[in-house]
Amino acid sequence: MRLLFVGIALAVLLAVPRVGFIVYAVGPAPSFQAEGSYISVGSNKYYIFSAPRVDSWVILALAVAVAGYYEVRKGVRPRGSAISVAVLSAVLAAPLPLIFSEQSGLTIVAISNAYSSTGPVLFLAATALELAEHYMLPRRSTRILATPDVALEKTEKA
Repeated sequence: MRLLFVGIALAVLLAVPRVGFIVYAVGPAPSFQAEGSYISVGSNKYYIFSAPRVDSWVILALAVAVAGYYEVRKGVRPRGSAISVAVLSAVLAAPLPLIFSEQSGLTIVAISNAYSSTGPVLFLAATALELAEHYMLPRRSTRILATPDVALEKTEKA
C-alpha cells in the first residue's frame, strides 16, 4: 500500500463537512454539538486537538506532495509502521461513533468527524516516518551466494 493513495483518501474524507448527530441518548437534556476545537455534550465541553480547516488542507497538500514525490520519483516503499500511522490518520478523519457518559446520568452515542483535522497532522508524521525509516534504517536482505550443490562440487574439486 502506498501512502499516496491513503493521502488521497484522506483528502476525500477531509472534504466532508463537519457532521455530528446523536444516534442514541438517555438522560436529562441530551444535546451534542461538535465545534472547531471542542465537543459540547449537555452542559460540558470537551476540548480536542484541532487545526483550522485551511491549515489542515495546507498540511495535507504538503504531506501528499512529499509522499508522492518520494514514492513515485525516488521509488521509496513505505514500511509497516508508516502505513499504520497513515491508515490511523484516515480512520480519525472518518465519522466515528463517540460515546459520552456523564455523572448526571446522561449517556450519548453520537457520530461525528470532529477529529478530522488531526488526520493531516498524523499523515505528515507518517510521511516523515516513511522517510526516516527509508534513509536511517538499513534494509535487511538475504542473498544466496551458492546453492549446496555448487558448494559440494567446489569442495570435491579441491
